[in-house]
Order: sequence, then C-alpha cells, then structure tokens
Amino acid sequence: MLRTRKDIPLILLALLNVLLIVGSAAVTNWASANVPLIVLIPAATVCGIAILFLYLTNYQCISHYHIHTPYFISRAANDAFSLMNSLSLGVPQTMYHIHHLFHHKGNNDRRDPQTNSTIDFASSYRFSKDPNMEEDFWSFTLKSVFRSEITPLYKEGVRQRRQVQIHLEFVVLFAMWALLIALSWKNFVFFYMPLWFIGQVLNYAENYLEHHGATHTNRLDDSVSCYNPFYNWIWFNNGFHQEHHYKARVHWSQLPEVRPSMLEEDKRRVVEHCHLWNLPWLHRKGPANGDVAKETPAHSR
Repeated sequence: MLRTRKDIPLILLALLNVLLIVGSAAVTNWASANVPLIVLIPAATVCGIAILFLYLTNYQCISHYHIHTPYFISRAANDAFSLMNSLSLGVPQTMYHIHHLFHHKGNNDRRDPQTNSTIDFASSYRFSKDPNMEEDFWSFTLKSVFRSEITPLYKEGVRQRRQVQIHLEFVVLFAMWALLIALSWKNFVFFYMPLWFIGQVLNYAENYLEHHGATHTNRLDDSVSCYNPFYNWIWFNNGFHQEHHYKARVHWSQLPEVRPSMLEEDKRRVVEHCHLWNLPWLHRKGPANGDVAKETPAHSR
C-alpha cells in the first residue's frame, strides 16, 4: 500500500503530533490538580516545543511531500491520511494542498500590474507596499495568518471536485476541537491555540526564508537551498529547496541527486546551516539572483 518505506517516519510523526495534542488535553485537569508546578511547567514546556517542532515539520516535510509524492498507492488511503493529517496541521490538508500548488505555480511572484495580485497566495510581494519590493519579514510572518484566503481556495477545490474531501476534513478537525474543549477548555485556549498560532507564524517565516533573495522568473534560482547534513537529516532534505522547486515530483530521498543540475552556488542563493541563515539581516548577498542567470523554462511541478 505504501509507495516506499522511506515515508514511514513522516507518517509516524504526523500521528505523534495528534497524540501529543489530544494527550496533553486529556491529562491537563488531572495534572494541574496533582502535579507540582516545578514539574508541571517544564513538562508542559517540553510538550509545547515538541508540538511546535512537529507543526513546522508537518508543513515543511510531512504534508508537503505528501502533496507532491503521495505516500500511498491508492487514492482512498491518501485521502484517509489527509483526514488524519488535518488533525495534526490544524487546517484541512486538501486546502493546504491547493494553496501549496499555487505557491509552486507562482514561485513567490511579484504582483501583476493589471490585477495588482500574485498567483502565489503566500508570495512575500502579495501585500507589500511597493509591488517590486518584498514585504518586511516581521510584517509578513505575523500578518499572514490573518490573511488566509479560504474562498478562492475552496472554489478551486470545487473546480477540482474535491469538495467532499474538504468537507470531511473540516468535520474531523472541528470534531477534534470539540473533543479538546470537552477534555479541557483551559488547555484549548491557553495551550493548543497559542501553539497553533505560533506554528502558523513559524511556517510563514520558513516560507519567507526559503525564497528571500531568489527570483521567481528563473527556474534555477527561484528558491534558497542549504546543504547542512544535520539539517537535511532531521528535516528530510528540506534544505534542497531549489532542487525541489526545479523538480517537485522527485521523492525527498532523491533530492540530493538533483543538485548537480543546479547553477553553481555563487550564481544562486545558498545559505549556511539552515534557512534561518537567510534572515534579511543575516544573509550574505551573492552575485546571482536574477542578474547573472538567464531564465530557464519550468520543469515538473
């Protein structure tokens, strides 16, 4: 049923996130009444950090790779995983799927002069004051959560005849939220929702850093890569982001094989360690971006 056993860790991490979310709510009332604060606070902190890490891992790896290289052979099994993973993400997986494919279609594009909009819903130019300048990092990451454009994404889902799956994902997500509130409304309000919000912010921050300084018009320089072995081990080759955008249907385990097809590293955006090193005030400007490399036609998406 699985396409490859290499995806098993990703599936297990999605399940683990759901268990941590529901489990933390299930023990909140008992723990708050029976566990000393000196133990409770560190335990809750560790649990919260784990959930945040899994949120970000889900967006960047688990749900992301499931979109491009579905984990199962049958569509029914993939739809079932999407239902479960909606609980882990806190948003319907299919809506994120549609949102993400627009991201690949636009590649952080600048606003069209005629429509004053972008193809990519997550473009850092979509709401910038100057259509030719990226929005400020902090403004983009903190405001993007409140800019979710559900209506056009849902209409696209209807066009693709995926509305039944979307409805099911909303139902199971709302059901989990109802369960969390029933188990402990305090956990839901003061633990789950803040973590969910921070997770969304971190996801948009990562999205910004994966494209800041690149150019959407060049298929060999529209994303940012980083090749630190530990970063790519713990995050399933997410550092090979230029490679992924160039050939999105290549399985995550094979992305390093695409690297020889890329431009030389001094002619595109490559950062050290991890994408965090591409923060606007940390990155080193290279001679590339759109000025050196010629435009290259799009490949698989």
